[in-house]
Amino acid sequence: MEHMSFGRKLYAIGGNQTASEIAGLKVNLNKNLAYGLCSVLAAFTGVLMASRIGSATPTSGDGMLLSSYAAVFLGKTMFKNGVPNIWGTFVGAAILGILANGLTIMRAPTFLQDVLTGSIIVLAVVVPKLSKETRPA
Repeated sequence: MEHMSFGRKLYAIGGNQTASEIAGLKVNLNKNLAYGLCSVLAAFTGVLMASRIGSATPTSGDGMLLSSYAAVFLGKTMFKNGVPNIWGTFVGAAILGILANGLTIMRAPTFLQDVLTGSIIVLAVVVPKLSKETRPA
């Protein structure tokens, strides 16, 4: 997003759409391209999910929302505090995958994985806030 002109245009449009129009950006075209890119990636993800599960149902990805949110949120707090980044998300997904695999190997109840994932999200929110408050000015 920061290194390509398309990403910088999307940042500008997200910051102030009217100012972007005045600056000469084609706001509708860029927004449509962004929505189109998101829909193509979502379709690709749907194909991957259908091939993994072996069937295509509209509700097959419902259980993935908490884990994906936790991976991104954990990645935001891991490398650059509050800034989403690819490597942080990758590490967050790896941590959650290792946690899920370990719980499966230990034969822990399935609800425990969601409880621990939720606890990780809460800790990812609370720890940076506490560290900012305890730092001297």
